[in-house]
Amino acid sequence: QGDVELHVRSSDFQRHGHARDAAYDGLALHLVFHHDGHGDTQLASGRRVPVVALADWVEGRSREIRAWLERPEQWQEPCRSAVARLGCEAAGIALDRLGEMRFRQKTAAFAKRLPDGGVDQALWAGLLEALGYGGERELMLAVACRATWEAISAAMLQVPAAKRAAIAESLLLDSLERERQKLLPTNRYQAGAARPRNRPEARLRGAGALAVRFAARGPWETLRPLVEAGDAGRLVGALSAPPGIGRGRALEMAANAVLPCAAAAGLEAASEALHQFHPPIFYIP
Repeated sequence: QGDVELHVRSSDFQRHGHARDAAYDGLALHLVFHHDGHGDTQLASGRRVPVVALADWVEGRSREIRAWLERPEQWQEPCRSAVARLGCEAAGIALDRLGEMRFRQKTAAFAKRLPDGGVDQALWAGLLEALGYGGERELMLAVACRATWEAISAAMLQVPAAKRAAIAESLLLDSLERERQKLLPTNRYQAGAARPRNRPEARLRGAGALAVRFAARGPWETLRPLVEAGDAGRLVGALSAPPGIGRGRALEMAANAVLPCAAAAGLEAASEALHQFHPPIFYIP
């Protein structure tokens, strides 16, 4: 413990007169870029402190990085060479197989949720969880469990249609704050530096707009006909609520919530056909 003095060269300590200045006797470390002297740095008190020079480390690190750049096969992504190794057709088949595996896994996860709160709650929770992709997934799922579809629906139906969006937003944002406060004492919550549109508040305002859209029939009965009809365009449109939920996020919600939930609820063939027909849908682990 003690003071740290920084110089470009270790000889600067002597040249600046510090070696004769008792004010520097509390020094614990002399940090320099080039060590152009010999041994440790001597203080006015006669005590000597170690010198740490960075130049050799920087040069060694630079050589290491240059060596990596000359051998890209050692640092590029493993799948980068998949097409070259397997060919286009085999790589496409592998991606299709992995996509089908992911779809079945998500369907099985939704099948476990259905008995607890019914299809509407399972779908509602899946939609909010998908809104949290990018850093707030668990928090958004907790919000869905606190502000359940049953609670949101009951509150909206008690007010005129013009006030439903405000009621839904209020319940969602209040649940968000309560869940944050619950996590803070345990140090399990840290606010992420997400871009503005990906912040939970912005996403939940979009969820409030969806709640109004689902108010009359519920999430399942609103979206089920679109899955049965195989209408990808209308399904993505029904999940979009700019600026909080754009088309890209609506695609993720369709792929990771609506289609696997629908498959678990009995529309397996229609859901699989839709996800195979609509390849731009991306899957989140």
